[in-house]
Amino acid sequence: MSNTSDLRNTFTTSSTRQHILIVGCGIAGPVLASLLLSSHKPIATLPHITILERNTAALGSGQNIDIRGVGKHVIEKLGLTQDIKRATTGEEGVKIVDANNRIWAQFPADKTGKVETGTSDVEVLRGRLAELLSKYTEAVSKDVEARGGKGVEFISNDSIEWLHQDEKKVYARLAKAGSRTYDLVVGADGLHSKTRKLAWGAEQEGCLRPLCMYGAFFSTTKEEADGDWRSWYHASGGISVMLRPSGTKEKSTVLVLLADKNGTITKAIAGHERDVSAQKWLVLKKLEGIAWKEDRLKRAVEAADDLYFDTTAQVKLDRWSKGRVVLLGDAGYCASPFSGMGTTLALAGAYHLAGSLVTFSYQHELAFAQYENSMRPLVEKAQKLPPGMPHLIHPQTLWGVWLLRIFCALIHWSAAILFTLNMKSASFLALVSTASAALVERQPDGGWWDANWTGPRGYDGCPQFQHVAVLSVDGLHASDIDKWLSLKPSSNISMMLDHGYRYTGAYTTFPSDSFPGSVAQFVGANPRTTGVWYDDIWDRSFYPVSSGCKDPIGAEVEYDETIDYNLNKLFSGGINASNLPERLVNGQCQEVYPHQRIRVNTAWEVAVAAGKKTAYTDKHPSYDIMRGPSGTGLTTGYFPEINADIGDGKSYTVNVTECMRYDSLHVAAFLDWLDGNVPDNSEGSLGGTVPALFGGNFQSVSVGQKTAGYVKGSLAFTSPLQSAIEFVDASLGVVVNKLKAKNLYDQTLMIVCSKHGQAPIDPTLFNEVAPDNFTKEIGVNTTFITFDDVALVFLENHGDLATAVANLNAHKTDLHIDQIIYGQQQIDLGYGDPTKDPAVPDMIVLPTLGTIYTTSKSKIAEHGGGSDDDRHIACFAHNPLLTKKTFDGRINTTQVAPTILQVLGLNAEALQGVDAEGTQVLPGFGGFH
Repeated sequence: MSNTSDLRNTFTTSSTRQHILIVGCGIAGPVLASLLLSSHKPIATLPHITILERNTAALGSGQNIDIRGVGKHVIEKLGLTQDIKRATTGEEGVKIVDANNRIWAQFPADKTGKVETGTSDVEVLRGRLAELLSKYTEAVSKDVEARGGKGVEFISNDSIEWLHQDEKKVYARLAKAGSRTYDLVVGADGLHSKTRKLAWGAEQEGCLRPLCMYGAFFSTTKEEADGDWRSWYHASGGISVMLRPSGTKEKSTVLVLLADKNGTITKAIAGHERDVSAQKWLVLKKLEGIAWKEDRLKRAVEAADDLYFDTTAQVKLDRWSKGRVVLLGDAGYCASPFSGMGTTLALAGAYHLAGSLVTFSYQHELAFAQYENSMRPLVEKAQKLPPGMPHLIHPQTLWGVWLLRIFCALIHWSAAILFTLNMKSASFLALVSTASAALVERQPDGGWWDANWTGPRGYDGCPQFQHVAVLSVDGLHASDIDKWLSLKPSSNISMMLDHGYRYTGAYTTFPSDSFPGSVAQFVGANPRTTGVWYDDIWDRSFYPVSSGCKDPIGAEVEYDETIDYNLNKLFSGGINASNLPERLVNGQCQEVYPHQRIRVNTAWEVAVAAGKKTAYTDKHPSYDIMRGPSGTGLTTGYFPEINADIGDGKSYTVNVTECMRYDSLHVAAFLDWLDGNVPDNSEGSLGGTVPALFGGNFQSVSVGQKTAGYVKGSLAFTSPLQSAIEFVDASLGVVVNKLKAKNLYDQTLMIVCSKHGQAPIDPTLFNEVAPDNFTKEIGVNTTFITFDDVALVFLENHGDLATAVANLNAHKTDLHIDQIIYGQQQIDLGYGDPTKDPAVPDMIVLPTLGTIYTTSKSKIAEHGGGSDDDRHIACFAHNPLLTKKTFDGRINTTQVAPTILQVLGLNAEALQGVDAEGTQVLPGFGGFH
């Protein structure tokens, strides 16, 4: 299934409240629910969550667990650090003892939280932690309900019995509550997850990797001699017993670990895995003759009403999601008790899954992909047990037990500060702590991303690449990058710049419209050469739509949503030829498709001619223009209509939230292409091959600038604009992680370069002038004027130019005109000669910064003009083999095109536009092949 097929089915409803079932009310489940309900989103969009728990309620006991590294960051984010620390067991450290209770070694706890030892500074009973988290979630839920939201429905003493899903919903049957329907299901139901078995079926067989050890946990009456230290006794036969404090005066806790290298326990318990009496019988048999507190331990086993007995194992799956079902914590990636990281992984997993769902507006395939990409490095580290573990610390012979005690004593008496047993070696914990700390950076709208990684090596030369990805963040300024790096120094963009070339003096073409801006990056030339000035412009050599090429000649060339079969639909079949302008070709009247508008070839065409695959996505089917004059440049094109009706006559550009949902389709397309697939409704197929050249754009930032913009005075991002940039940053991270997963990262050059900026940045400069006033004051007949924060004027009679200029100069103040470019100056500036080129306007009018020729009340910024706000854009190239460099000199986005071909090992001079204008490759990529 493609990455977008499922998204489109939720596309029109994704703004509605999601109903999510979380199976399991232990640790990960409540944390996930709390985070989802705490996101900075409108109350009406917060999900309705059901938490299903098979037990009656969270129990306040359970085994001793610890919270480390990233886990402590998560509880701090929840504001629960002090509550949980007050509930800790108070364990002072670990003592290695023999049958006579003689201490061979002891390792004190580090209460500062700065050094990872055998005893964490946050040691707590699992049930007690679950109880605290459950109560916290209840409080969050009540707050949401008080504000008009749905909150959390808690169902206890029930279980999931049946599960089925299609592209739109998940259908579940609960043992007592009956049939229910959900948008998403999260399996947080532990090592033996029922959710995993139901959703994965036969695919999950073998995912449980036993470690040939069993564990039995139970509590016992506390005796005065127990104290606040953990006593750890080893007996021959691979048996060890831990007696630990519980944090209460009444009880101590016991953990009995039993080696099962020959499978004798597994055979003995077969068919009775959930039979408590059988479990007790087996544990009692194993405790016979251990010589340390034997009678007390046996009495405790017989009296225990909280005995928990199970195999120790790890869960390893290739994917943690299947359709609309995702696994969380032990259900998806149990690391085993010997890792010391189980609780921490559950907390971190909940944190990343919540952030991914919120950032991608619950479009699950993208969210699940980012969740997995963020978590898998930490999981893999946690599951990587040292050689010999856990049997190295559970010797089979008395000789082995003696050697283990001697080893511990040597560490103790050599004043080692870290406990190296029980999978808590200094090197391992340092590695995990470093990696995990970098995984948590909570962004305002709930995005959490792992950006703290580096490429394998620096490379000052410029290698050739197998793949090039060219992505435009429409509207993003060079100055926005500086603000973003200051705001989010650990972001994905920051990571990319750490191994990339940044072009701080990058400018897009003029006019700074999306159409010529897109063309420039793949043609290597300006409008005077390409003939592409705007998406809505005049051409003196074309004929109007459906005119049959009958005089008068001259026509509006409108390549936007108006040429779709149905502009109100996301996909309506592409371009309707009957909506196209016409021209005479060899005496025949023909419609002019967008790709036939370009006068020179494209990088897409050169790549395809060399036998390479290409793919592109953008906001209208009119971006067929990327195919180039031959029409062959794109192996596949994907063009969902951004102006489609989403209800009440509104389009996806109505606000940032809707536009992020639209942009998610583009991100999903990128992921499809990296699998060699194409989204549904694509034009063409990749046939399983990853394209050598692919690209597309993000619209969310542009919409954020137009609808919300920047803060007056400080020029900081407003909240909607910041959310848009966070979304783009997260999406870039998704693409990077997909490249890593496909082993294509080192082979791929990513070029992120905006097609255009947006003016004004300073909202106090915003001003509107009615186009009718401009047309009136020009005082001569015009055939067409393109209005944005520029006016491209086509006169009915070029001989009226001087009069038109004089009239406009007489009204410069009320029309807010800054400059009029015409005549020889227009030619000298490289904008072409309107007397010789039918696509060139007779004059170009640049208004004062911030002025837009419009009467629209829906936007406070626009692009198309010639100001720095319009044209000084964000641009950088990234690959892990590049060393960090900043090029401050002026470069033009036309230089992207020859760079693409250069790094793919193709002839950049094969581009006709490059040859015509002498366009150079981007700095840092010249002269290496």
